[in-house]
Amino acid sequence: MKMVKKVLLGLAVVTATLALSGCKPPEAGNSDMISVSGSKGSIDYTNESSETVSRGFKPMRTKHLDAICHIQMTKKDLVGNKESANGVMGYVFNLVEDDDNETKSFSVAGIRYNQSKGLSAYVETFEDVPNADLETTSLEGTVATGLGSYDDSNFGKIIANKATVESKLKDGVLDVWIEVVANGKSKKADGTFETPTGRDGGDDGTYSVYFYLDDPKREKVDTPNNYNLTYNGSTTRPSYIGKANVASGDVFNAYDSSKGLTSMQAYMGCYANVYKLQTLTGNWEFSEIKKEAEEIVE
Repeated sequence: MKMVKKVLLGLAVVTATLALSGCKPPEAGNSDMISVSGSKGSIDYTNESSETVSRGFKPMRTKHLDAICHIQMTKKDLVGNKESANGVMGYVFNLVEDDDNETKSFSVAGIRYNQSKGLSAYVETFEDVPNADLETTSLEGTVATGLGSYDDSNFGKIIANKATVESKLKDGVLDVWIEVVANGKSKKADGTFETPTGRDGGDDGTYSVYFYLDDPKREKVDTPNNYNLTYNGSTTRPSYIGKANVASGDVFNAYDSSKGLTSMQAYMGCYANVYKLQTLTGNWEFSEIKKEAEEIVE
């Protein structure tokens, strides 16, 4: 089913041709720049080109409803005077392959540490991307400005200023948590529906994306449908530094009201963009994964 490419971060929507992150088209990418083992990913990659950006895209072979991703990004010295950041790290969610396995549709929640401004974030959705273009071509995506008007060189919105970010650095490492939450009703054993706790409530078939600088201590609750969430034992979500809402039109694996949230299971993965002459070092760790369709194997 063809879906509309639109990420609702607010009311204003703009369309642009982007290299998944508002950068110039990347060089021939290399998915091997990202290593994945089980529910963890890592990168330690130097882009030796002075002309182009290098991109990596690595799906994980398990379906999920939603999850939280702990990203650790290491501050590296910048090479030259053209870049303000080492690169971008992102959480790929709602990843769906077409029947021919030749194209993918997905959303990305990305962050970068601009060493002169602070932490910036974006959420973009891409539809029907040929596999060959994932790492080698500038892609057309639709982005919105609801996090606030873009103020970081056409990349995204600064969600934490330089002083705040520097206060959070530990041995040069910045910890960021990106939580994706699938909204909608779950179908109970008796055939009735309920809205799980820890979620936004209505808007069946939407996703909410939250950005944190402190671990929200998300926990999935063991219930028959396993759709409830708590945060350090409470159903109240802790403070976050940014939030985006992906509208139901973007749910490529469309929400089926007769099945409840189960129908929103899709793949997840890691994304990285390494700027010219820079080194990007960091880690991803996915946890509290909701409704894993199969066991993640090391």
